Amino acid sequence: TKTATAPLERVKILQQLQGMKAETATNPKYKGVMGTLRTVLSEEGFLALYKGNGANVLRVVPVYALKFTFNDTFRDIVKVDDRPLTFSRLILSGTMAGLFQTCITYPLETVRTRLTLGKGLGV
Repeated sequence: TKTATAPLERVKILQQLQGMKAETATNPKYKGVMGTLRTVLSEEGFLALYKGNGANVLRVVPVYALKFTFNDTFRDIVKVDDRPLTFSRLILSGTMAGLFQTCITYPLETVRTRLTLGKGLGV
């Protein structure tokens, strides 16, 4: 599914970040989803819609591996005796797992975003 939505992800990132540059804030290069798609296709070609997708696909493996590992680890930490976990303990273990997983994999997200932008915004 990551590859199927890669063009829309690229459009989203281009639109989000173009306002951060002074010259594109007043006169945006990318206008709307369809306008951004047309601009990227005409200036960079079809494959440009998939810039950063390889890093995104590679990022999925450690993200989910860490998520499952941390979920099990923190569930065991908050478990009391052999009783089933309460809702609040499930929330606590899931929150801690998500926090640790995000802290470890955030650099991969940064790399993916930089690759997705490429020359588009001069980054």
